[in-house]
Amino acid sequence: MGCGVGFVVNGNNVVEIAYDTDNPINFGSLCPRGHDLLGMLTNPGRLSIPSIKINNEAVNTTWEAALKELASQLGKVAGHEVGVLISGHASLEELEAAAKFCAETIQTPYFEIEGVQTALVNPDYALFAQIPALETMVILGDVLEKTPCFSRSINAVKYGKKGNQIIVIDESASHTSWFATQFFKAPLTTKDGAGQLPAELTEALAAAEKILSTAQSGMVVVSSPNDDPQLEAIGWQLAQKTGKKYLCFHTASNTYGARQTLQKLSVRAALAGNKLKVLLALGAGLEAEIFPKLNALTCLVAADLLETDLTQQAHIVFPVAMPQECGGSFIFCGEQLRTVVPVVQPFGGAGSYVKIFNGLTKPGTR
Repeated sequence: MGCGVGFVVNGNNVVEIAYDTDNPINFGSLCPRGHDLLGMLTNPGRLSIPSIKINNEAVNTTWEAALKELASQLGKVAGHEVGVLISGHASLEELEAAAKFCAETIQTPYFEIEGVQTALVNPDYALFAQIPALETMVILGDVLEKTPCFSRSINAVKYGKKGNQIIVIDESASHTSWFATQFFKAPLTTKDGAGQLPAELTEALAAAEKILSTAQSGMVVVSSPNDDPQLEAIGWQLAQKTGKKYLCFHTASNTYGARQTLQKLSVRAALAGNKLKVLLALGAGLEAEIFPKLNALTCLVAADLLETDLTQQAHIVFPVAMPQECGGSFIFCGEQLRTVVPVVQPFGGAGSYVKIFNGLTKPGTR
C-alpha cells in the first residue's frame, strides 16, 4: 500500500510509533504489520553478528571474514551452479544489486525473487487514483486481512454511484465479505483431488465474469492466503478476458517493484534438480520438501533478521538490517514510489543485502 509511519527515537533507540496522520494513503492508521515494525526493530533476538560454520559449529566472525569465505566458496564452482533467492521485501536498491551480481559478476541464470511470479510480470495494474471512478470490483480472498486500509478504496467504489457492485469470492464470511454487494463462498485452492478447479470456485468465477463483462469499468483484486501463483493467474486472466484492471496483494511488501526486475530461472527448480552447489537465501524461506536438497550443496548462505531453519543449517550467516535502519526505495501497488528514510543505526552488526553484493564485486573477489 505504501502506508506512512514515523517513529519516536531516543538516541539510537526507537521507543514509539508516531502515526503519520498527514499521509494520503493511510492517514495515520496502521494494520498489524505496521504496528509490528516497532517490535521487530527492538527485538533482542535479532541476528547481530555474521557467523561461519566450523566443524558443524557456528562461530561468530566479521563481515570481512564472512565475505572472504563466501568469495572463496564461489571461486570453487561455476556460475551456473550458484542460485540467489531474495526476499520480496527487499528494496529496489537491493534487488538491483542482486540482479547485477547474478547477471554480471557470476553470470548465473538462477535468480528468483520470493513471491514474484514470472508469468505475471507487467500486467495491467490498476492505479489507486483510478479506483474511485470504477463501477465494479471483484475480490478473490480477504484483502483486508493483509491491508485493512484498502477498505477506503472498496467503499469508494461501493458508494460511488447507484448500481456499483463489490463481488467477493472467499472461503468463508471474511472481513472483506462484509463490504460485498454479492458474496460467493468458494474454496480458493486452485485444484481439487482430480486436478480441476473446485466446482464452487468455477461457478463463482463464471458469475463474476458475467458481471464484469457488462460493467463499463472495473477491476479484479487478488489476495491469496498463501500467495498462490495459480490463483493470481486466474485473477489476471479474469481481468484480461473482461478488459478490466488488475491488482494483487502479496505478503511481500515490495512485490510491485520486484516484478519490474528481470526474472530468470527458478531457484527452487534448480535445487530440486540438484543443479546448484551454492545457494544464497536472502530473507527468503524454502518449503519443507526442498530442505533435503540443501544437503547436496557445498555452501548454503543465509541472511535474515532472526534465526530460522535456514540460518541454523547455513554455512555462512549474515545479519540483516531493516529498511528503517538502512533506508531504501520501494514501489507499492498503484505504482507509488516510496523512500524509507533510516531513523536509527543498524542493529548490532546487521547490514543490507547491498553490503553483501558490494563485498563480492570488488576486484579480486571473483
